[in-house]
Amino acid sequence: MNIDAIRHQTVTCSCGHKFCFKCGEEAHGPALCEQVKEWNKKAMDESETNNWITANTQNCPKCDSAIEKNGGCNHMTCKHCGHDYCWMCRKDWKGHNDFYNCARFEKKTKKSAKSVKGKKSKLDKDLQLALEKQEHRMRLERYLHYYNQFMQHEKLALSNAKLREEIQRKVFEWKENDGTMAEIRFIEKALSVLQESRRALKWAYVRLYFYDDKNIRKNLFEFVKDDLDTSASQLHDYLHAAPFRKVEIVDVTRLCETRLSNLLTSSQDLDG
Repeated sequence: MNIDAIRHQTVTCSCGHKFCFKCGEEAHGPALCEQVKEWNKKAMDESETNNWITANTQNCPKCDSAIEKNGGCNHMTCKHCGHDYCWMCRKDWKGHNDFYNCARFEKKTKKSAKSVKGKKSKLDKDLQLALEKQEHRMRLERYLHYYNQFMQHEKLALSNAKLREEIQRKVFEWKENDGTMAEIRFIEKALSVLQESRRALKWAYVRLYFYDDKNIRKNLFEFVKDDLDTSASQLHDYLHAAPFRKVEIVDVTRLCETRLSNLLTSSQDLDG
């Protein structure tokens, strides 16, 4: 039994599908079952949609209609009532001097620091609102980073299935020309290792998402992940090439196996 099966209770169906015996999901090492459950729930519910709305919209100070900001100048014009105002300070745009960086926001920050403790003012509320929106935006950007990487490797895993079909045609032609089974076993091995590597890389981003960015052990994990990603891409290119370069494919397959094992091992250090 390999290291993935031991740590994540991965089992293989007679059809070749690998899944986690503990939670029933697809094989997901190095991510933990609890993280997979939370990740899938996060992708299905509306929490991130609400984060996006909070970070990128606000109500018009005049008519209270929701307005979206999609980048660029802080000068906002309400489509409903035509009111012009500043996105940052929410004051009238008339007489506003800075088109891209609201100087008034900085002044508010300094003034707020000098305010009497416990005193509530409109200034404090505006500042708090801006800080909350910034926090929502940062949380959303962090999630989207890992989600986009997850989906990228999901697509690569699907492309691996197409690669298998393409190679099977090549193998058939090879056998028709008196090729032996021994000569093509290394290709099946390479395809299998590539598939496992792509799957592990995909779930590695879920593993990373649920850990604090300040966790210094994440640096090693990401370094090992990048190594595996490099080897997997190289193996993919070799399998696409024609004719097959057996020595290179065998060598990179072994390298992928080693780095895959390293990734699964280093993920355990994140719990320490």
